[in-house]
Amino acid sequence: MKNAGFTLVELIVVAAIIGLISGITMVSWRSAQDSLALDRATQRIAQDIRGTLNWAVSARTYNANNECASGDPIKPGYGIYFEGNSSVYWRYVDCNGNYEWDGNPPDEKMPNITAPEGTLIQSVTPSPLHLFFESPDPKVYIDGDTIPGAQGEIVVKLGDHERIITITTRGVIEIQ
Repeated sequence: MKNAGFTLVELIVVAAIIGLISGITMVSWRSAQDSLALDRATQRIAQDIRGTLNWAVSARTYNANNECASGDPIKPGYGIYFEGNSSVYWRYVDCNGNYEWDGNPPDEKMPNITAPEGTLIQSVTPSPLHLFFESPDPKVYIDGDTIPGAQGEIVVKLGDHERIITITTRGVIEIQ
């Protein structure tokens, strides 16, 4: 008499193989999901930097009088400020002409920008990082200087993954 079914051992082996493949797939899927979320967050931060550059190039006015709260005229352009080990950064207008964020006052801070949930700006070089885009040329200042070849770096981290955003005084923004 022939049995037309599977033995218990065969069913257990098949279930173990399916469980192993499912476990491996779930781990890689989660890692890929984190990597994709980090790519989106890094692109958003780079887009905020480009947006600040575009504000400067278009000579966008800060307020109706284009003046700081002190009554001093705003220097032409906009800046963006980053600190390491933070998920918050902000744009600013330069009121004292040194092309760096010096606090509020003398400079004027725009609302905070928060990186997407779980994303951390792990480190910045130089630290802290002041990027200022002077209009209408535009000139790019990194920590108040336009030294040719100078660059700033922002390391963005999510879980075990990290990306680096590089900004040069030529205005080139790259993601690695």
